[in-house]
Amino acid sequence: MKPPNSPALPPCAAKGVKPAIRVIVHRERLYRILDETRNVPFTWVAAPPGAGKTSLVSGYVESRSLDCIWYHLDEGDSDPAAFFFCLTEIAGMDNPEYGTNQPRLSRENFQNMTFYARRYFASLFSQMPSGSLLVLDNYQEVLPESELHHLIKECLNVIPEDLRIVVTSRDVPPAPLAAARAGGDLETLDWRLVRFTRQETDAFLQLIGLEKSFEDLPRLLHEKTDGWIAGLMLMVKRSDIREINAGHLERFTPLAVFDYFADELFEKLDASVRKFLMVSATLPFMTVSMTKELTGHHHSEEILEFLNHRQFFIERRIGEKVTYHYHQLFREFLLYKAEHLMEGRELTEYKLRAARLLETRGFVENAFGLYQGLHETGEMSRMVMDRASELLFQNRHKTLETWISSIPDQTLNADPWLLYWQGMCFLPIRTPEAKPLFDKALDLFESRRNPAGILLSLAGLISCSIFMSRSFRVLDPLIEGIIKEKSNMTQLSDEQKVVVVVGMLNALSFRNPAHPDYEYWKDMGEKILLWDVPLDLKAQVAGFLMWNAASAGNLSEALYYVREYDDKINSENVTPLTFTVFETVALYQSWLGADFNKSQIYYNRISSTARDTGVKHMIFFAKAHLAAAELSRGNLSRADEMIHQMESLSEKSGVWGLALYFVVRAWAAVLRNDAPGAGFYSEKALRNVFEAGSVQQYAPTFLCRTIVYHMQGARAEAESFLMKAMDYCGKV
Repeated sequence: MKPPNSPALPPCAAKGVKPAIRVIVHRERLYRILDETRNVPFTWVAAPPGAGKTSLVSGYVESRSLDCIWYHLDEGDSDPAAFFFCLTEIAGMDNPEYGTNQPRLSRENFQNMTFYARRYFASLFSQMPSGSLLVLDNYQEVLPESELHHLIKECLNVIPEDLRIVVTSRDVPPAPLAAARAGGDLETLDWRLVRFTRQETDAFLQLIGLEKSFEDLPRLLHEKTDGWIAGLMLMVKRSDIREINAGHLERFTPLAVFDYFADELFEKLDASVRKFLMVSATLPFMTVSMTKELTGHHHSEEILEFLNHRQFFIERRIGEKVTYHYHQLFREFLLYKAEHLMEGRELTEYKLRAARLLETRGFVENAFGLYQGLHETGEMSRMVMDRASELLFQNRHKTLETWISSIPDQTLNADPWLLYWQGMCFLPIRTPEAKPLFDKALDLFESRRNPAGILLSLAGLISCSIFMSRSFRVLDPLIEGIIKEKSNMTQLSDEQKVVVVVGMLNALSFRNPAHPDYEYWKDMGEKILLWDVPLDLKAQVAGFLMWNAASAGNLSEALYYVREYDDKINSENVTPLTFTVFETVALYQSWLGADFNKSQIYYNRISSTARDTGVKHMIFFAKAHLAAAELSRGNLSRADEMIHQMESLSEKSGVWGLALYFVVRAWAAVLRNDAPGAGFYSEKALRNVFEAGSVQQYAPTFLCRTIVYHMQGARAEAESFLMKAMDYCGKV
């Protein structure tokens, strides 16, 4: 749940502003190459830093008057959730309706991110004008191991012929895009093409008014910089460049350019300006107010504008707020100088101040990186505690997981809240890894008598048990553990209460809906439905309440929840998993209520959502309930179709799913008077339902077995199982 009044995470506006770069030399030879690649989905501009990649693409967009979405990548985009979240925000700056039209990224999507990426890009491209570009700038910032490389490849499957993607990067295309390059779907403009030609160097020198002091100056400058634009700019900034002789120039090497830059630019600045540069470089980007607060320098705006005017490797981006970005090499140089010229503790204090400044403005990833670089374990842990819930609400569990994994093991293993949040990162994708974390957190919380931690850890273990399709008997000690602590529910926040209540309704629904404490948790769930909490959470609670009502035969109560929420929720305003769970329970209710046409409608919605989102957790159970509905109205051919489709999915549906599968197969055999088949499948259903420990399913399974014994003429056995079925019906 997103905490109230918290800032949007992450702030994305600065990442979507197309750089306003003065293109000194219009590079028509490269513009023509870009024109020629207009029918190729990907154009990859790869060159070293300072080679003018961004200015090249920016100049091309302006010269051809092209529409584009411009996205500045950074390391945070290694988390695909961050990338899709910010790209949606950026596209929405020009089209406010965009964000609401995009497919929502839910945690279940992480089981099939390829499917989600394909759907997302198809939606994005459908809203972009013909002939426009998606520019991914600074792609090298994405970590090599990131899944994003594989997801970007999915653009190839959905991009229209009249759109294309232009990438700027220091690196060649990553391995996942190698096949695209081989197949002609990706063209590369590499360093050989991007660097200045001799003619472009001459044009540049002519434009800046540099008079030749000797005939070979342009040639020597070009050779020494090897067409590297940043190096050339550094060279010509030397005050005596017009008087320099050929012999002196020939002794320069590309590495010497950086030393020259330090000597001739940095050292000639006023001492206060030098300190301003070193301190402000602790920020990855800055506004005037940020630099004033960090450095205490009242002339921050004048200094930044001076640097921008003099093109001292700083970029001014105009968005909702004006932001300044040092060229990466320049920033690295300034930080290097700070390490050598500033006293250690002073520099540390500035970095801490920068981290806090970034954090208060919502740039939490940058702040965390600074704390991590300073080995501030306490601040790192605090940030996890403060932001974990919000990050998970944003489906950015990979970002949170990275944060937690960077905390030293000694600290991590001693802090139950860190262990708990690490476990939450792994649900539901890496469930087996989550369970020992919840177990360890629970032990620590119990030793410290922390009621909130105990209750939340038990709820986490309930989710683990259900996601892992284990026997529901393992839920018994977890249920009793929460009941033992329920007097402490008043100490929990509303968000924490929802987590625990949903966990208990989940556990009791599967294991023991007749538990004497069920009414307490049902009452809590009904109260939650009146709270000001997200619709997704209300739909989860309503789904479990409806399930228990329908299973207990209270169809009017179950129908109330259907009518209350069926028209309010859809696969866009709640997560696909929440939607398909609710719809599957509604299907179950419609079958029990003999509204068979409605059963088919619910099934169609579930299968459509599963197909569109890739979230297929409930499709097996939807098929089981639809098969039961079709058997109820005697449509054996349609039921057989569902049963056949269930067969290939049954092994992945756990022992409870197998029990459902064998029950409907036994039922179909009964309707065909196939006594041997009915006996075989009803016995398997009985065995699996006992192994699953799903009390709610005992009664229909015993009833099925009763009918089979009756078919076989075994009257005594039939009466015995009928009594058992009636007994369990009374309990449920």
